[in-house]
Amino acid sequence: MGGATAPTTDPAGTFSGRGASAPTLAKGGTYIPVTGATSAAAEIVDPAGTYSRAGASAPTIDPAGTYSGPGASAATTDPAGTYSGPGASGPTTDPAGTYSGRGAGAPTLAAAGTYIPGTGATSAAAQIADPAGTYSGPGASAPTTDPAGTYSGKRASAPTLAAAGTYIPGTGATSAGAQIGDLAGTYSGPGASAATTDPAGTYSLAGASAPTLAQPGYYVPTAGASSETPDARHTRARRQKSWRCRRSYRAR
Repeated sequence: MGGATAPTTDPAGTFSGRGASAPTLAKGGTYIPVTGATSAAAEIVDPAGTYSRAGASAPTIDPAGTYSGPGASAATTDPAGTYSGPGASGPTTDPAGTYSGRGAGAPTLAAAGTYIPGTGATSAAAQIADPAGTYSGPGASAPTTDPAGTYSGKRASAPTLAAAGTYIPGTGATSAGAQIGDLAGTYSGPGASAATTDPAGTYSLAGASAPTLAQPGYYVPTAGASSETPDARHTRARRQKSWRCRRSYRAR
């Protein structure tokens, strides 16, 4: 005489009523975390940022580059010009200085030497090359004007310093041709916006990167000198040496 077969408890993600021959799967966008559920009332709607297929026992977090609202059976791919991290309930518009294609987990920075002024850019084609006299690093929303003492050509990622011995007094210089050579009696190091006057005790010729100290036996009494002056004792010594040389020559 055969015996009755024991009933099987519905697994998580399913439910059934009396007399069921098989459990019913929880519908997409919902889940049932427990076993032995007796009706569809056990289904829990997936929260925003998650999704689930039919028969889920737990929702799945949306991967980066996708999003979903409550009760989603699948994640939606972010449109171009937006991005999202894992578990997003909606995409975020790319900020100025960035761009992205479809399904981006993060926006891409505009390349150095370019900028993107608006939000929601969808590709690298939105990048605008910096004009000469300006520069920008990665992710710029606008170019920066070169400061005095520097210059740059088109699409520069950083300005170039004026060479030592020259200066650039204005902003936004576009080439090395903007450099002005230092006059005699002045000097400048790299990146100068103005020449510096040589202090007393020093002198320099035109285009100097640093002043020259007066050598022993010479002096420079004023600032901005282009040469040194021999002192009286040094002058006498030179004259005496010259006189001795002439006398020795005549004695031959």
